[in-house]
Amino acid sequence: MDSPVYSSLTKFERKILNILRDIGIKDIEAQLLVVFFRELDQTQYTLMRITDLNQLQINDGMSSLIACKWVRVITIMDYENHQVILYSLNKPVEEIIDEIAAGILFGYSPDEMR
Repeated sequence: MDSPVYSSLTKFERKILNILRDIGIKDIEAQLLVVFFRELDQTQYTLMRITDLNQLQINDGMSSLIACKWVRVITIMDYENHQVILYSLNKPVEEIIDEIAAGILFGYSPDEMR
C-alpha cells in the first residue's frame, strides 16, 4: 500500500523511495529522506503536511535520522518572534547515499549504521 507522500512525488522520487524501502530503510524514515532530498530544510508542520504522517511518527523518524547524523535540528525565530523547529540535512545528499551504499556493500543493516 502506498503512503500519501507517494502521490506527491515525481517518478524519480518514487523510485528513490522504493529503493530505500527495498534495502531496509524503514518506511517513515524513507519518506522523510525523500522529502529532504527535495528540499533540505523542513519544519515539522511541513513534513506532516507533505507526508501525512502524524507528529509522533515524524518524531520517531527524525530521531532515527538524527542518530545516523543525517539530519540536525535548528531552532529559529519566525516573523512573530516565535520559536520554530527546523530540521535540516546535516550532510550532502550524495554523502548520505554513499553511506547507505557502503552499508549495503559491507552488509550492515540500517539499524547498525546508527
